[in-house]
Amino acid sequence: MNKKAKKTDFSKILIPYENMWVALSKENMEVVGAGKTLKQLFKKLAGRDHRNFEFMKVPDFDLGYAPLF
Repeated sequence: MNKKAKKTDFSKILIPYENMWVALSKENMEVVGAGKTLKQLFKKLAGRDHRNFEFMKVPDFDLGYAPLF
C-alpha cells in the first residue's frame, strides 16, 4: 500500500451492504455498486470497465470468523 494513501474506515461504509457483493472504486474506495450476487452486481456495472473496481463480499456482521490452520 502506498504510504501516502488515505486510510478508509469501512466499518461505517459497508453496514448497509451486509451479506452483499460490492464494487469499490480504486481511486477513493467508495461503494459504486452492490448486489445480492456477483452476477447481479456485474449487470449493474454493465458497460463500465471492471478493472477500475475492487470487488468483495461483505460478511454477515452477526457471525464470527476464525482462521483455519
